[in-house]
Amino acid sequence: MISEIREYGAQLRLILLVGIVAYLIYGLTDIGWTSVVSALPTHPLFYVTSLLIFAVLPLVERLVFRRLLPNEQAVPIGVFIRKRVLNEGVLSYSGEAYLLERLRALSVARDPAIAAIRDNAIVSALISNTVTIGLVLLLLLAGRPDTIMELYRAAPGAAISFLVFAFIVYFIVIAMFRRITRLCRGDFQSLAGLHSLKILAVMSLQVTQWSVALPGEPMGTWLTFLTIYMLVRRLPFLPNVDLVFLGVGISLSGFSIHGAEALSGMLLASAVAMQLLHVVAFVLTRDNRPAMR
Repeated sequence: MISEIREYGAQLRLILLVGIVAYLIYGLTDIGWTSVVSALPTHPLFYVTSLLIFAVLPLVERLVFRRLLPNEQAVPIGVFIRKRVLNEGVLSYSGEAYLLERLRALSVARDPAIAAIRDNAIVSALISNTVTIGLVLLLLLAGRPDTIMELYRAAPGAAISFLVFAFIVYFIVIAMFRRITRLCRGDFQSLAGLHSLKILAVMSLQVTQWSVALPGEPMGTWLTFLTIYMLVRRLPFLPNVDLVFLGVGISLSGFSIHGAEALSGMLLASAVAMQLLHVVAFVLTRDNRPAMR
C-alpha cells in the first residue's frame, strides 16, 4: 500500500513538473526567447548572490538543530544542504523525511529526532507565514491593491492554498502549541530569532541580486516579487519552488520599468543558477560520500 502511494506521488510530481516546464516554455515564447536571452544578467555579483542565498538556509538550520539536539553530535552541514535541495528542488517537505533518516543514522533517538524536526518546522512556518502576510499588508499600505489582485489572478490556487495553510499553522500554534511541541519560551524565542534572521538575510540578498540586474527599479516592484517569492515558498508539496516562482514571476513581468524581456531574463537566470546549484549540491552530498562537516 505504501509503495503504491509513493508511486502515485512520484507520478503526480512528474505531471506537475512537466506542467510547470510547459507553462514556462509557453510564457517565455510569448515574450520572445531572443529578447529574454539577450537580457540575461552578466554581472558576476548576480550569480555570487545566488550562492549566498542558497547557503543561508543550511547554515541557519545547523544552528537551529544544535539548539534542538544539544546532547547529540553536530549534524554535518552536508545533511542540511541536501535537505534544502530536496525541499526546494524536488518536493516541499521531502527534506524533512531525509533529515529524519540521517539523524537516525547518526544514532539520534527516534523521538528526539522527530520532535526536533517538528519543532523546527512549526517555528519556521509560523515566522514565514507572518512575514508573508506582512508583505501583503505592506503592498496594501503602499496603495497597491491592484498588485494584490494581479497576484491573485496570476496564481489563484497559490493564494487560496497559502491562506488555508497559514490558517492551519496559526490554529496549531495558538490552540495546540503545548500539545505538539516540547519548546520552552526561551527555545521558541531563540528559534524564532534565527528563522527571522534567515528570512531577513534571504530577502535582502534577493533584492540585492535583482537590483544588480535591473538597477533603478522602484522598490514597489521588488516588494511585489518578494511577496510572490515568500508566497510560493509557503505552499506545501510543490515539485520545484524556483520554477514555480519563475512561472508566476513571468506572468507579472509587465510590472518592471525595464520591460518584460529584462525582468524575465533576470528571473530565468536566477532560476537556472539555482537549479545548477541544486545539481552540484546533490552530487556533493551523496550519502555514500564522506560526511561534510
